[in-house]
Amino acid sequence: MADEEKTQAAPAGNKTLIIVVIAGFVILIVVVLGVFFMSGALGGGKKQTSASGQQSGPVNHGGNAQALGHTIVFDTLIVNLNEPGGTRYLKVKFNLEVSNKSIEEELKKKMIPIRDSLIMYLSSLTLSETQSVEAKKKIKTNVKSRMNAELQSGRISRVFIEEFVIQ
Repeated sequence: MADEEKTQAAPAGNKTLIIVVIAGFVILIVVVLGVFFMSGALGGGKKQTSASGQQSGPVNHGGNAQALGHTIVFDTLIVNLNEPGGTRYLKVKFNLEVSNKSIEEELKKKMIPIRDSLIMYLSSLTLSETQSVEAKKKIKTNVKSRMNAELQSGRISRVFIEEFVIQ
């Protein structure tokens, strides 16, 4: 009879151990998800609206001490560079600081001519016209002026390069 009690006590101890281990994993998963959510990795944090209506996380533009106004994330553009016999392309994504929030709707309505203008400009650039810091500043200035030429309800105040890849 003592042997029967020992064999019955062992499975109860195993069940308790399994329950404790499962509870530990559940708590660990909840903590990890909470950390990701609070840090913004899974959608927490302040949102920005893109020109195509998509949401984007917070944007940090580096050492700019000046506070950012309302910003809009512009669609990614991919163009071939103007290199004879070359197969290089440029992938670029801009963030736009705008003078007022109403410009967002106008950007959506005029997306086709704005994208066309930017694609024509960017595809006319050579590799050497895209590599230096000064070249990128010139690109930002030209993108801003081309976009502002299409807009009437407001202005693009500043253009920030979020992504700039040449391959």
